[in-house]
Parts: sequence; C-alpha cells; structure tokens
Amino acid sequence: MPALKPISGHTSCKGIVAYLTKGGRDLAEDFLNCSAEDRHGRPVWAQMDAAREWSGNGRPVGGRAARTYEHFILSPDPRDHVTVEQLRSLATEWADRYFGDYQCAIYYHDDNDFGIPHAHVVVNNTNLVTGRRLSPTLTAPFEREIWDGLQGMAATRGLRAFDSRGASAPGAGLDAEAPSRCVTAQRDYCSRPVREMRGDGRFSWVDDVRERARCAAMISTSEGQFLRECETLDLRVRVNRRGDFVYARPGRETWQVSGARLGSDWTRWGVGRRLALDVARHVAKPEGERLEAIERAMASLSRDGSSAQVIGTARGVAISAADVSAMLSACVSAGAGSVLELREAAGAAPAGPARSDAYRALRTALALGCLPAERSDDRIPRGKPRPRVEGDAAGASPALTPEDVPARGAERGSER
Repeated sequence: MPALKPISGHTSCKGIVAYLTKGGRDLAEDFLNCSAEDRHGRPVWAQMDAAREWSGNGRPVGGRAARTYEHFILSPDPRDHVTVEQLRSLATEWADRYFGDYQCAIYYHDDNDFGIPHAHVVVNNTNLVTGRRLSPTLTAPFEREIWDGLQGMAATRGLRAFDSRGASAPGAGLDAEAPSRCVTAQRDYCSRPVREMRGDGRFSWVDDVRERARCAAMISTSEGQFLRECETLDLRVRVNRRGDFVYARPGRETWQVSGARLGSDWTRWGVGRRLALDVARHVAKPEGERLEAIERAMASLSRDGSSAQVIGTARGVAISAADVSAMLSACVSAGAGSVLELREAAGAAPAGPARSDAYRALRTALALGCLPAERSDDRIPRGKPRPRVEGDAAGASPALTPEDVPARGAERGSER
C-alpha cells in the first residue's frame, strides 16, 4: 500500500526546496497554483513565502512559530515497481483533490536503498481562496481522510492499497468499536481505571503494552522494523478493519488494545508520523552492531516463570518494558555507547530522580549485557538539532499579490 508521512515546517520554504533539489537529485517536479519561476523571476519558495506575507499567515500564533508548510512523503508499495510517470499521476491527483486551493510543489526522488521512486509534496500554509491557514484543517479525521483517499486512488490504478474500512485488513474484534475521540484527544490516552491503578501503584497491562510499543518505536525507523521489534518485545500487532493497529500479548487473549485506546501516537497513522518525524529531526537511534546487540538481548531473556509485569529475566534481574525504555532514553541523552559512559553519566547526574533513573538504566544495561564495558567508537550518537534555514528578509523582493498566483491547477514540470 502507499505510505504517507507528514512533517511540519516552521521556517521559510527556501530550506526544504533547496534540500529536495540539492545537486539536481530530483527526478521530476510538478506544481499546483505556483510555478518553478513566476513572471517576476521568483523561484517557487519565494512565491510561497510571499503568499504567507500578504495573507499574514507567517506570524507567530499564541507565542509559537507558525506552521509555514506541511511536507508529505508519498511512498508507493515497493512490490508495485511504480514508474516515475505513474507516481506523478498519483501524487498530482492526490494533491489536487485535498490541497487544490493551496500552493503545492512536488518533487520526485529515488534516493533510497532500493531505488524506489517516492514523492515529496510541499504544501504552503495559505489557502488562496479563503486566505486562511492550513494547520487548523489538519485534524485527525482529515488525516484519515487523505490516507483513505490515497489508498483509493492507488486501487483504481491497479496498485496495492489498503482500505481502512475493511477490504484487506486481517482480523477484527473488540477494537472495531474503538472510540474515535481517543484518537483526537490525547497522544497518550489514559482511562480512569488505568489512572487509578497508577495512583495505587498497581500493575496495568495497558501501560505495559504502551511501554513495549514505545521501546519498539525508540529503536525503529520504519513500520516494518517497528512490527519486528514489537514481536521481539513479546507484543503482537495486527490491523483491524478500521485500519488501526491492535496490540496483543501472546497467550493472554483478553489483553489486546487498539492504538486508538492507547492514544493518537499509537494508532497506525500516529506511529508512522512519529517515525517520520524522528528521521526528519535526526533523532539518534541504535543501529548496526548496537541494534543487533539489543535485539539479541531481548530475544535471549528468560521468560520461564516471568510475571506479566516483565518482558523476562536476565542474570537474575527482572526486566520490564519501562526499564528498557529508560535505558534507551539514557543512552541517547548521554550519548553513551558503553557501560563506562553510562556509569559516568549516572555519577554526574544531580541527586534525586534524575540520578535514580540513570542508575536504573545502568542496572538494566548490565543485566542485558547489550553494551560493551569500555568506550567504543560504536556510540549511540546524540540527536543533531534540526537545521534551521531562514528565507530572504521581508522586503528583499517585490511582494506577491493575489494577481501573481497562477490560475488554479497543476503545472507540469520537467523530468530530469
């Protein structure tokens, strides 16, 4: 099925356009309500920036930087072997249907490990008809609508697609009635019974499932890897007829919960969005030998006689999903790739909860044996800050007016 990943931008469109066209790596380009260069000689990013200028949609909202554009990555199913022309047809139809009143610039790449063409759709934040911002329209129901619409367009072209209403989703059950309010309300939804269990210090299998999913997300960069890591953490994931993830503990038939009941971050859409944002923000994750060591440690845990609260035991220490999550967080925040570095970080932590958490992470790493004892070149790097590229200063070029906006419709770019 085609995958769709959104990434929000808060700066000039100059940076994202420069990134997508760097070195002429884009295979082709298409435009909607804008052009590669307008009659004033302005490139597409300047047209978008100027549209925000005259509409006033570039100003901060509530003290926070405005969302200046939304960047969607549209990736077809690798098994379909889609050509660039097929992808252009799909991407331009999708953009026109859902963002036909906005300026859209679409760039096509095949710069991945398998040379699979994919589209980058950059949607400016201003509706050219109403002058309103894009961000209020990006609600959870609308996100599901554009996902479903993409699958429908793929299906009409004979491509693999996924119908979230049930055409190809395996299984169903109690989660078919998961309330949509949980998707739209909180990223980590917590029901009253779960809150009461937390308050009393009692075990909640729902929280345990959420922590296992969180651990899988912390070491994954794609949906396929996320599903594999969940299996390693003794958590099975299927898709219900609404197109949502359903998480279940093997051997405990009643312990299953949909992503909607865990919160919007744990729906299938939410997990995909989270992984895409991690990549865009350069969030550090274990990889290579370090990832393999963690996976081996998880797989080798002794589960004989283990209680429901833990994944398993190692060296006589019970390991819970919360322990693994704390260890991964500590390694990333401290840039620690060895037991020695994790011990140094724990010793340097201020007294109190921070130090307790650091030593808890150290205890888990020692029990799992997934980190080398001494410093190693194979470190888990700190996350790099997201690059911020500012556009030209206001007034550097003539302001764009509504008359400068091309007639509504897509302009066919060139194929490179």
